[in-house]
Amino acid sequence: MEFIDAFDPDNAACERKFAFRSWTRIAASFEELGYRVHVTRRMADVRAFWERLPDAKRQVIRMPPVQDVAYHPNVLPEDFIAFQATRAGDNAPTAMVGARRVWVERSLKEEMEDLTFWYGDRAEEMRKQGRRCEVSAPSAREIDSEHIAWMGAGMNVSGDPLIYRAIVRASLFYVATHWRFKATVSIVERSTFRVHGFDWYGFRRNEMAVYRDDNEFLLATMPRRELLAEARHAAFADVGKPLLSRRHPAVVPVPAAEPVPVAG
Repeated sequence: MEFIDAFDPDNAACERKFAFRSWTRIAASFEELGYRVHVTRRMADVRAFWERLPDAKRQVIRMPPVQDVAYHPNVLPEDFIAFQATRAGDNAPTAMVGARRVWVERSLKEEMEDLTFWYGDRAEEMRKQGRRCEVSAPSAREIDSEHIAWMGAGMNVSGDPLIYRAIVRASLFYVATHWRFKATVSIVERSTFRVHGFDWYGFRRNEMAVYRDDNEFLLATMPRRELLAEARHAAFADVGKPLLSRRHPAVVPVPAAEPVPVAG
């Protein structure tokens, strides 16, 4: 599906004309960066993208289980969207980001820890294989019996961080204006969050922690009302600008003798 055709301004949560103008501005940024973007609502396309990666890359870039059709074969098209960027003149996509709307039946903490959230009906099988998860992040207890927009399927082998930031912004704008959910949620490695969590993904909260197998992640969240407020700003469609700098235009960095910790 072409990028521009994926947007339905008649059903947007923002004013129709504003929503379409923002969408077309984001679309123009892809061409300016030298890419074309394809939109898919087939979650199987995430695994297809991952399987096309070189073996060395697959050792580093893990296949995200929440967006893996092998564990969640019955996700409806209206509950999934992904953006694939392909450099002009090439055939194979080199960057992807996706979002899946998930109904959390019990608390997110419970579903993560019993592996249902990650592996669906194959949770018991994965437990027997030694997979495990422990969650201490407070928000995981509070998210219960509601829809969340799970941000993931982030893979970028283009060597170009700007195109990845652009498709992240497109994903956030689509999710904010088309879906009903409680919050956007993701797990993020600490180093990634420090560099990109605020500016690229718009997450205002990060909490310790989600321990999955031998890996430790932050639980990053942003309520839908806050994301929608962001999306209603015209500057949101300017993919060249980090989100954080627009949110706090009056803040001027002051040199400090000691490193200033990031509030989490």
